[in-house]
Amino acid sequence: MYAEVNVIAYRGASRRTFTYLIGESVGVRIGGLVEIRFGNKASIGIVHKITNLPPPKKIKLQNIKSVLDISPLPKHLLVLGEWIIDYYVATPASVWQLMIPRNPTTKPSKQFANPSHEIKDLVRLTPAQSKAYSKILNSTKPVLLQGAMGSGKTEIYFHLIDAMLRVGKSAILLMPEIFLTNQMIERAQRHFADKLVVTHSGLTPAERRAAWVRCSNSSQSSPLVILGARSALFMPVNNLGTIIVDECHEQSYKQDSSPRYQSEMVAAKLAKITEAKLVLGSATPSINTRFLADAGKLECIKLEERAISSAHPHIKIIQKNQPAEIFSTELTSAINSALKQQKLTMLYLNRRGTAPIFTCNDCGHNFECPHCRVNLHLHADSMRLICHICNYSQAPPGKCPACDNTNLRGIGIGTKAVVQKASELFENARIVRIDRDSFKPREFNKILSEIAGGKVDIIVGTQMIGRGIDLANLHLVGIIDADYDLINIDYNSLERAFQLLSQTAGRAGRRKDRGEVIIQTKNPDNKFFELITNNDYESFYQSELALRKKYSYPPYSYLLKLECGFISSELGRQKALELIEKLTGVQPISILGPVPAHPALRGRRHIWNLIIKSRDRKILANIASQLDAHWTINLDPFGIS
Repeated sequence: MYAEVNVIAYRGASRRTFTYLIGESVGVRIGGLVEIRFGNKASIGIVHKITNLPPPKKIKLQNIKSVLDISPLPKHLLVLGEWIIDYYVATPASVWQLMIPRNPTTKPSKQFANPSHEIKDLVRLTPAQSKAYSKILNSTKPVLLQGAMGSGKTEIYFHLIDAMLRVGKSAILLMPEIFLTNQMIERAQRHFADKLVVTHSGLTPAERRAAWVRCSNSSQSSPLVILGARSALFMPVNNLGTIIVDECHEQSYKQDSSPRYQSEMVAAKLAKITEAKLVLGSATPSINTRFLADAGKLECIKLEERAISSAHPHIKIIQKNQPAEIFSTELTSAINSALKQQKLTMLYLNRRGTAPIFTCNDCGHNFECPHCRVNLHLHADSMRLICHICNYSQAPPGKCPACDNTNLRGIGIGTKAVVQKASELFENARIVRIDRDSFKPREFNKILSEIAGGKVDIIVGTQMIGRGIDLANLHLVGIIDADYDLINIDYNSLERAFQLLSQTAGRAGRRKDRGEVIIQTKNPDNKFFELITNNDYESFYQSELALRKKYSYPPYSYLLKLECGFISSELGRQKALELIEKLTGVQPISILGPVPAHPALRGRRHIWNLIIKSRDRKILANIASQLDAHWTINLDPFGIS
């Protein structure tokens, strides 16, 4: 007997299997993990097929060394893996590694007991929620649940999951970020207790392996709820009944390393393979997703009102007069009022550090990262200049290396500067900062407990704080500098800004009292802010769709983003020009570039970008499949910059 095996150590670009003799190995099954020799090294393989037909060419075959004591991968994961390889032109090794636990040959030294929790009844749905829930259950299509902030999408998710569990089917609930997952865990444990399995990158390898093994042992008599970030899609759960992608518009659902898949598309394919129900949830769905709903590919179910009695927050647009101004008179007054009423304030600014630029006032020299050629950010608390891409840091110099003068300063505002100024203005306020510099996933529950317990008065943070956090006492949201989010650096910049500002504003007043939002900007007459103030997604969607059609961007075209990098910048540019010459006139495509990537320098390599557009995605996949190893392939990129 022979086994055709997907070999993890195979580094080729095309999908293929390798034939091994089963020999004396016992328990070889399709989807099973086996130990093999590949070349001169040991490797792990996934059995693709078992046959009694020898390979057509007479070659010396090796025996399977052993069968791992792990349940075989479900058939749907094998089918899904092959689809990802072809659809995203991904290397097989990168895809198959998604499907198996880390270090699968080692036995876990630690056993994790299932936590014991008292099960609480699900919250009763409002009439609007009940109507949406019934539509989801009866829909024959994948569903886009477009629900306003605070409309109670999570409660609908839980009722849908509960319905699946009652008929012996498991569920996957995806969250875009680890810290959102932590908050959702607490809510899910109240209802699903020991049926809940959590998986994300914040867990230890032993914890993730234990979760993987538990999923692989699931059955109709023991259905599970898998909650996690995008990797939860590849857990080997059986009898899958529903896949829910919460906050489906989020950028973090796009994998930024190989295989560069989009979770929304992979979830749709997985749902189709397993005949599971797919639900995509968002208050501000991406233009592409909403377009699919309008085209009839998804059923769009709307929840336009909040589940609780409060109305959408009252939003004020305040003109920011000075670039260095942090708190306008109106925002200062509103914070003081919230403090007197013992209500929580959230201050949002999408920039970390103290100042995003450190420069010489005399000659204008900017301090850049030597590896990435981007501005170093000043972090005054540690007195370091830090690169927010590669994390390079250095102490601020005493004098300018260009002109030898000492007139150096930071320009712009970051979250640390906001905290410092808030501490001066509101002396007795208890302030917490949540951004990439301060955030540790395992401490987030403690921070949330302190906030819920009234031990925090003001939260300062970046876009992390605007993503799905539900804080009962949050009354005031202040957006320090909305103009930063409106900088047009990509075709979807306005879409991202609308999502970020709408989602952040929607955190305010999610209980009985109506919340208040103050947005500071240098351009208060910008039509964009009128859409935000009126919570008018529909008008924004229509105007953005018209622009996409005019300039032929998704959803009216598909994109292939290509990167190449060499120590010589000119060599990279020449490589890109050679590809353009090869492709010009051959296919119905349009090409943008080449342009330096952002950042243009990574380590010692100068990176160049090419963007190829086409109305036919298969043409782009075919181009990608014929490229040499110098090119990094990104089909359906989140953006083009």
